[in-house]
Amino acid sequence: MTPLDKIKEGILKNDMEKVIDGYEILTGERLSSEKAVQGKVPKQVQKRSKARSGDSSASSPSKPTETPKIPQEQPVKEEGDFTAPARKQIDKKTKYTKSQQIEVGKNTFVDDGVQHKDDTTPDLPLTPRNRAGINYVEVKCHVCGKEEEINPLLKAGDFYRCNECVG
Repeated sequence: MTPLDKIKEGILKNDMEKVIDGYEILTGERLSSEKAVQGKVPKQVQKRSKARSGDSSASSPSKPTETPKIPQEQPVKEEGDFTAPARKQIDKKTKYTKSQQIEVGKNTFVDDGVQHKDDTTPDLPLTPRNRAGINYVEVKCHVCGKEEEINPLLKAGDFYRCNECVG
């Protein structure tokens, strides 16, 4: 049963406890049941309801009714209650801006003209070269028949072309 159905049933049956329970479920605020006399609607409320229904003999009080304050965040009442709280309005200007202001500092760099002249390398002998020299291979161009000596890494296949025949 929804809270509004509970309030409606309490009004129709003159059962103030049902109205109070429905109001508590709806707003999360518990009303005092001092005005509810043994589950019946007080006479002042009955006079107001008669005046609204069309009975002109009942006079309505001129006292304004207080509206209850709605709490900002309500605790979860049931295990399956997954209602989300209201979203805060985000201004478009503050959405993408940083919250901390950036300030320009003073440049404290002083150029003294020293460019790492303090760093020196130790005097060590050079590493000896251990690699053997290249043994060239003699090949013959299959287009013009010219013979050349080339690096063996450049020889590929049986059909070698010299520089003049390639281009």
